[in-house]
Amino acid sequence: MNLFNKTISLIKAEYKTNPNNLGWRFLVTSEKTMEQNNGILFLTLNPGGDADVKDHPSSSCEKGAAYFTENWSGALPGESVLQKQVQYLFKEIADRIKENDFRKVLENSLCAYFIPFRSRNIKSLKGKKETEEFAKRIWKEILKELQFKVIMCIDRDTYKYVETIIEDMGYKHIKGKELETGWGHYKAAVSKYRTPGGIVTLARFPHLSRFTIFGRPASEKHIATIIKEIFKDY
Repeated sequence: MNLFNKTISLIKAEYKTNPNNLGWRFLVTSEKTMEQNNGILFLTLNPGGDADVKDHPSSSCEKGAAYFTENWSGALPGESVLQKQVQYLFKEIADRIKENDFRKVLENSLCAYFIPFRSRNIKSLKGKKETEEFAKRIWKEILKELQFKVIMCIDRDTYKYVETIIEDMGYKHIKGKELETGWGHYKAAVSKYRTPGGIVTLARFPHLSRFTIFGRPASEKHIATIIKEIFKDY
């Protein structure tokens, strides 16, 4: 059984007894990104809302990344605030790594939820400690098998979870910094880790559904600095 199928089996088994019963999602890119990707992992905390959406697949998105193809928050496909911000992020990444097609960069990244179980918001997540521990177990197995060059998050919880996992795995922290975003006192965080396979960068942005820092003139120069720092070891 490959890593993708093993992970889906674990999620399905846990979901049968987990108190969060509003549905689940794992990848928002295709299944193949678990085996073949560009070394970029983009993680958000957990799927929001109060019910599964019929045309939003649970395991993976084989008709194109959800950031382009799905209706979120009542918007047209790919037009919700979060979807547009993630698209802007990957446009910046594509420019930095000299790729012409930002959509291809996003769809060749592994994009997923850290906690696969849906909740209206993180405060309403049930059995939080046990659910978090389950998520950390599955992601530890993934990160043991797949080494990424860049791991990006948009919330403090996911960032801390991943930080704990990779430090437990023996990744050696060599430096870290916080960088201005151009939005008040809100900052991005970038940490560098040394591993036998090379430098791994863990980064965090302010939550992009609330802080629309991409495509904003006041943040433009700050974004350029942040992306340069994240990808200078890519």
